[in-house]
Amino acid sequence: MKITSKFFLNLSKGTENNRPIYLRLILDRENTKRAIGHSINPKHWNEQKEDCKIILINNTIIKLKQKINDIQFELQKEPRNLVVKDLADLVFEKSSL
Repeated sequence: MKITSKFFLNLSKGTENNRPIYLRLILDRENTKRAIGHSINPKHWNEQKEDCKIILINNTIIKLKQKINDIQFELQKEPRNLVVKDLADLVFEKSSL
């Protein structure tokens, strides 16, 4: 079970100078996206590094990446059948393993 993640700006939401940051999760070729609760001026977003110049937002991204790694490690130890929406709930702590 491979989990892939990507942080990106949702250019179809927000305003020209304030776009929300989303996390896309891919699990077994299915994907979902969720807002991480922060918005940013696109000038401050680094698409390649998936981070920005604002420390608070970067800390949120780092915590979410760590949570994804922790979940992947737990699933390797104790495999479970998960759909991508369940994975997103785990990452955003709306449920537990």
